[in-house]
Amino acid sequence: NWQKLTKDWWVLNTVSGYKIEFISERHQYQRPFPTQLNKDQQKLVSQEITEMISNGAVSEIQIPQEGSFFSTLFLVPKKMAARGLS
Repeated sequence: NWQKLTKDWWVLNTVSGYKIEFISERHQYQRPFPTQLNKDQQKLVSQEITEMISNGAVSEIQIPQEGSFFSTLFLVPKKMAARGLS
């Protein structure tokens, strides 16, 4: 949908996701340990991920793809008692 707003290649490239340029290819030999969340936190995380998927901010993959890198998910307290994902 960004193509409807701009034709600027730099803007389109930036909003499509930043790609870290490594000096050499990185390999992740094991996935991070799952984050321990209580039921309320699990519900919040699920809602946030669903929203990010529907907005196109992230996409779900079924099988880890070559070159994928997984990081730990955690909640960050925000002002006004709201929380966000990092």
